[in-house]
Amino acid sequence: MNIIPISKLIISTNRQRKTFPGDALQELVDSILSKGLMHPPVVQNDGVTLVAGERRYRALQEIAKKKEVYKCNGQVIPDNHIPVTLLGDLTPFEIMEAELEENVCRLDLSWQEKSSATLALHELRVQQAAAKGEVHTPTDTHAEITGSRNGAGYLRDSLILAKNIHIPEVRAAKTQKEAVKVLRKIKETEHRADLAKKVDMKGIQHDIRLGSMYDFMPELPDKHFDLIITDPPYGVDADEFGDMASTGHNYKDSWELAREHYRTTAEEGYRVTKDEAHVYAFCAFERFKEVSDLFDLAGWFVWPRPIIWNKGNGMLPRPEHGPRYTYECILFAAKGDKRTLLVRSDVISMPGDAKLLHGAQKPVDLYVDLISRSCLPGSRILDPFGGSGPAISAAAQTRCTVTLFELDRDNYNICLGRLKENPLDQIELEV
Repeated sequence: MNIIPISKLIISTNRQRKTFPGDALQELVDSILSKGLMHPPVVQNDGVTLVAGERRYRALQEIAKKKEVYKCNGQVIPDNHIPVTLLGDLTPFEIMEAELEENVCRLDLSWQEKSSATLALHELRVQQAAAKGEVHTPTDTHAEITGSRNGAGYLRDSLILAKNIHIPEVRAAKTQKEAVKVLRKIKETEHRADLAKKVDMKGIQHDIRLGSMYDFMPELPDKHFDLIITDPPYGVDADEFGDMASTGHNYKDSWELAREHYRTTAEEGYRVTKDEAHVYAFCAFERFKEVSDLFDLAGWFVWPRPIIWNKGNGMLPRPEHGPRYTYECILFAAKGDKRTLLVRSDVISMPGDAKLLHGAQKPVDLYVDLISRSCLPGSRILDPFGGSGPAISAAAQTRCTVTLFELDRDNYNICLGRLKENPLDQIELEV
């Protein structure tokens, strides 16, 4: 250990963090004054350029201003001086420790490099603590790096990401926050796939199929279903919404494709429904007239006004240029003399799901509301565009059975997950 004037210490401005919370720094000052300085800052072999320990250096500056006395390794340190350890005097193990300590604070490292350095430092501290019969937690590592035991979630995320940095999609993320979202989506997709494998379809009354409605609809019997409730792609280029949408739309959404979806649903749906039946089809407000015409041509009596779902929140297509989109349309049509069971408003005010697994996900309670208007318990429901499967949960609540088709494998797994447990429950990423 060397002792040098505190004014001689050189801090490389591009290598150290810029902020040092006052409360946390004062905690370190109090600790040094009561217990002594455990580890002197590490400097280059020139004896003055700091390698690791800037927070300790700043705490010692505060002690020098107050002209307080403190010890390091049992030795009283003179006023306005600071003990330092030369990098060349450290063992290989201590050099690694100093490098890790410095790297977690550097500004010129990518989040990927910082995460790896943070994990290595944490694992080192865990090993050191275990050798003493003690326990070292992520919060302890966070306190060492930042000087505070509060807000350790960021460090926890850093440790988790470092253990998953081998995943290309995670490694390619631009920021740590983005990487956490990517990793969570990957883990949730894997979790849903595992859930789907555990579902025994033999004991399920519903008919949940992976594939296209164009393949399955022709196989359905005539006059079998009491209700069609479905949420096809709207044909509004939702796959190009980008940052306007909170969750990506992983399907093609051109109007050419959507028109065919609605036409087939209307024509084939008329064949497979009973002589008296209803249909609820979500659609874009700007396409309501065109969708209505398709159902009208297929033989349905289309209610002239859409049912409005007021969801209370939505996207901004042009921020600062116009209002937020906060409602969606539902086409309602009848076959034969089918009457509603409940007379309710054509405006349904209901928030969307807080946890979205699908870009166009609708809340189960909304489906329950619509089904309850048209179906008695035991009714048969068809959903040709299942998405994340709210029709499954809604059918269970209304004691109906549902036949559902979904083309996307991950969405299909979400649907099966509704048969096993709630797939909307967010999984916890583990350190």
